[in-house]
Amino acid sequence: MNVLTLDASQLRALRPPARHPLSQWCEAHREVVRGAKPGRWRNRNAPHLREILDALNDPLVERVTIMSATQTGKTELLLNWIVYLMSEDPGDTLFVMGSENAAREFSEERLWPTLLACEPTRARFAGRPKADHKRLSFATGEMNLDLAWAGSPVQLASRPIKNLCLDEVDKYPLLLRREGDPMSLAIERTKTYDDRRIVACSSPTTREGLIFRSWEQSDQREWHVPCLSCGRYQRLTFERFRWPERPDDRSHREHADWLAAQDAVRFPCEACGHEHGEPERLRMLERGVWVPAGCTVDSAGVVHGLPATPSRHRGYRVTTLGSTTVSRSWSVAAAKFVEAQGSLGELRNFRNGWLAEIWEDRTAALTESRFAALQGEHPRRTCPVPGVVLTLGADVQADLIYWVVRAWGPHEESWLVDAGSCERLEQLAQVIGFGWPTWTIEEGEREERRRVRLACIDSGYRTKEIYEFCRQEPLHRRPIKGMDHLSGQIWKGTAAETTARGRALQGGLRLFLVDSSALKDKMIRLQTLPENVPGGWWTFDGIDDLYVRHQLGEHKVKRVDNRGRVTEIWAPRSVGAPNHWFDAEVYALAAAEMLGVWTLTPQTDLPPAPPPRAAAGAGRGAVPSRRRRSW
Repeated sequence: MNVLTLDASQLRALRPPARHPLSQWCEAHREVVRGAKPGRWRNRNAPHLREILDALNDPLVERVTIMSATQTGKTELLLNWIVYLMSEDPGDTLFVMGSENAAREFSEERLWPTLLACEPTRARFAGRPKADHKRLSFATGEMNLDLAWAGSPVQLASRPIKNLCLDEVDKYPLLLRREGDPMSLAIERTKTYDDRRIVACSSPTTREGLIFRSWEQSDQREWHVPCLSCGRYQRLTFERFRWPERPDDRSHREHADWLAAQDAVRFPCEACGHEHGEPERLRMLERGVWVPAGCTVDSAGVVHGLPATPSRHRGYRVTTLGSTTVSRSWSVAAAKFVEAQGSLGELRNFRNGWLAEIWEDRTAALTESRFAALQGEHPRRTCPVPGVVLTLGADVQADLIYWVVRAWGPHEESWLVDAGSCERLEQLAQVIGFGWPTWTIEEGEREERRRVRLACIDSGYRTKEIYEFCRQEPLHRRPIKGMDHLSGQIWKGTAAETTARGRALQGGLRLFLVDSSALKDKMIRLQTLPENVPGGWWTFDGIDDLYVRHQLGEHKVKRVDNRGRVTEIWAPRSVGAPNHWFDAEVYALAAAEMLGVWTLTPQTDLPPAPPPRAAAGAGRGAVPSRRRRSW
């Protein structure tokens, strides 16, 4: 072959890749089209990405895992790599995303504008018709770039590739039909290349997620920043951040808004105690370094030692706290955490999407010893004075009705007043109407008494009896039915009685559907609150073993369907394990949600009046609309 007879594209394919680091190449050639800082790429705008970029064209690195928070520059980093491959190091490349829609949106909204804006790729793609912008396959003469999605085994197991990018891997199905997981299937396509490059990135979910499993196989690099007073390098651990406590007269949302607007969040040095605020954050991050697990870093920012897992597999945990892409990230993160209090979903999103940490299911921590620590000081059949609102939950079985009475106070703190079982609804009516004596440590049992404000009664068994029972006092008794999932809400009302044509009977009884799974999640969260978080979930002193066994009768398990989708469901720990008082506690929590006990403050002196719409409909047997109402 005569080199003089080769065309320009063939000559570019024979050209060796650029020898300088990828981060330097990006500053010379990469144009950022969208984002907070459009224009020429500047490494100082994202110092935490510099080493990750250099690892992508390091010949000693074969695999890179990026376990990152959201909005930390990950997408721009991947675009940098694609433009570099097309310009300097061509090789067939596969870019895998979670869905076909995500792949097409990425092609049209991010990839094409970038290819047209950067000088090394503009000439190859300029002038192509608009219809090409939604294409999922690109050919430059030297390489092919294919955009695929994880749900297609055919796309993941066809021709061999040199470069593989797996984006948002925790959104992939865990299994493809008789094919294994999509991540392993795609990696198999690279095994014929000695100089292959595999990049996997995603926000984490749980310990079983694909990104965390890949992260555990890497050298696990964490971002360390120096103290501006003593020079000691340390990791930005969210648990060490400090900010003013929430005043009693301020809600969580109000306190979150205040934190986001103020320079009140501090990061104290673990060595000298110097407190760093937002004005010092950027100076710390500019001097940050990545430190593998098992290594140390001195005050000059030099890493010493060998990684605990030395390999060609680099792993990076990118958090919002160590990123410069989010303005005032420390204050905003603290505000987000405060605002998330009380919502299990928002707390999980904060851990996954802000701290790049897996979400650990704390239900496994519920043991008999844990319940021993949940015993309060008040005796059975007494109501601690802070518990100003009482709710009842009843789990109806064919032979017995299991019930609990729980008192609620500020910060959703609650105390078990009594638990028992009965055979007849008339006995349950006596429990609902009973006046429970209040109690304090100083005075003991007092003459003041409080009654149940709302009872939620399971209507799965003896349905007609339960409906008639609730119709007698619709303000204080509600028939409920547990559901595995309710879209976007914890409870909602629906017609319990309909006409022959299926329409709601005017003035008829209302049935309340409750999201049992979400309520169980919240109850476990309340039972396992950290000591520094206000609130608590308590039983009375001397709780019996049978009640504890019922509370431990269920746990969460993961289920994978035939399409590879993973869901978590509540299931008995063993066949026949008792769980009736556990369900009754869930229904008592449902009643508290309907009443809006989360709005209680320490200044609340008296139980609130019932919602206006509930009082207006009492005479017709109606119940309030599905909208939640506060005190």
